[in-house]
Amino acid sequence: MSSKEAKKLSDFWSVLGGQYTRNFEAKFAEKHNVKYAVSSNSATSSLISAAIACGIENGDEVITTPFSFTASATAMRIAGAKILFADIDKNTFCITAKTIKKRITSKTKAILVVHLLGNSGDIVNIKKLCDDTGIKLIEDSAQALHSKIQEKYLGSFGSVGVFSFQETKTIMTGEGGMAVTNDKNIAYKLRLIRNHGESMVYEGIDSDNTINSAVGYNFRLPEPLSALGYAQIQKVEMLNDIRKENYRYLKKELERFDCLSLVKATNDANEFAPYCLGMLFKHKKIHRNTFALALRAEGIPVSTGFPRLSNEN
Repeated sequence: MSSKEAKKLSDFWSVLGGQYTRNFEAKFAEKHNVKYAVSSNSATSSLISAAIACGIENGDEVITTPFSFTASATAMRIAGAKILFADIDKNTFCITAKTIKKRITSKTKAILVVHLLGNSGDIVNIKKLCDDTGIKLIEDSAQALHSKIQEKYLGSFGSVGVFSFQETKTIMTGEGGMAVTNDKNIAYKLRLIRNHGESMVYEGIDSDNTINSAVGYNFRLPEPLSALGYAQIQKVEMLNDIRKENYRYLKKELERFDCLSLVKATNDANEFAPYCLGMLFKHKKIHRNTFALALRAEGIPVSTGFPRLSNEN
């Protein structure tokens, strides 16, 4: 049952969630041109569910980026995978097909791409690499709501894409996540995993070829948070326009400083939905941390990046 069809269920509550949850999922799927959107209580929960739904098990390898929020890698680890890090392109802050190829082994089960700051990065070539090798592609699009390349939304290139509704995101419900897919069986597994792994019988897809029951979690998104998300997804274009306007202003004013190198977005023109503005700081005499402290002292919020992750696990 697609998210659009689930919305039409007459029951106020069903195994697929309450009315607001189903409305939120249906509108989110519609806005991203996919058949299925499955909500959860966090993007981390959605990433864990995505890994399990894609068949990642103990001993499998997942290639991802070391330059992301911790949950990108740890969610795959919780699913049992060994993490291999590929280098990022310093201009886009994203991993590339070229750096991924160097890490592929016979045990590689999936590639987790992170669309950092809303950037599509090298997703087109990575998608081709996955198609050619049969490796699963999972997209961490937590920071890339409604970003596009080649007229296709980020999060819809792979087997499954994941979005975040944590309080700093374009759509915020306090906490929350969404996984999107066009694969009926993956959608079924995502719904199963978030609901304690309890068997769900609908649309006649319960069979020997799908999971009927499994060890699952309580990853459901509460109805009040779904109501918040549903209200915002209907105006996602307007919310992104605000971020785009702020991004363009900052970019124009900061490009004149030689010590700053702004991140290169590879998205379609005007389809880069920025999470925030990323940059490299290069100065022969002033340390990056000193520069950041000076900005914060003036009331300008700035981060120095993510904690360094270990090479392998």
